[in-house]
Amino acid sequence: MKISGLALLAFQLILLLGQPLQCAAQQNFSPEAIAKMLRTGTPITRITLARKIGISDSDLANGLDQCQTQIDNQPLERPTETSILRVKCGHDLYLVLFGRKSGTQWRMLDSMSLYDAYDKATLQYLSLIHPSTKEIVVHNAATVSGNLYQAYFLVIRVVHGRFRTALALLETATEPHIGSSARDEKSTIAVQSATATQVGEIDQAAHLTIGSRSFQIQSSFAWNEMLRTFAKDSTDQVSQIN
Repeated sequence: MKISGLALLAFQLILLLGQPLQCAAQQNFSPEAIAKMLRTGTPITRITLARKIGISDSDLANGLDQCQTQIDNQPLERPTETSILRVKCGHDLYLVLFGRKSGTQWRMLDSMSLYDAYDKATLQYLSLIHPSTKEIVVHNAATVSGNLYQAYFLVIRVVHGRFRTALALLETATEPHIGSSARDEKSTIAVQSATATQVGEIDQAAHLTIGSRSFQIQSSFAWNEMLRTFAKDSTDQVSQIN
């Protein structure tokens, strides 16, 4: 009996995904192979693989056919060659990190999920610390709880093959009047990329309204090598509008 290449790969995945990630990661499962398996594998293989990379049971219940995939090859950690597989399922965006060193096979290293409640999240790759590498910059990573909506600006680094959050700023917040003054916040965030002689900078201009009062808050953030994160490089400038 002949076994197709796709069926053989599916069989290998079923066996290996039941083992720890570090063992399974040694196999040559490239981002393209994983994306293809999510689209065209057998039902049990697709579900097993989806759970291994962190896709929630609610998204599995809606069917993997509703998910979209995209591959981004970006220099996120030198000297490792890195790639991100994006998997968008409903309101959830999953990022799966792959890496390989010169002459070796791809390894699946890490994964994380973001909530994209209203399809407003955007993702970029920008050099904020050094021109030779890039960070993942996310606008409008949302959280929703009842009538409270918050969306964050995130800077995510890859450190030793793992995702690390280097900055999280509240970008948009809406909290209706519930026993206290209604609160609304909207920020404009400007990013300046790193150069050969200077690290990047992130400037936040926040317009905050609490009840009938409005404020403008200016903040700046720069990479702090000692803290290994982005930190404020000056005192906030606050002005009341009305």
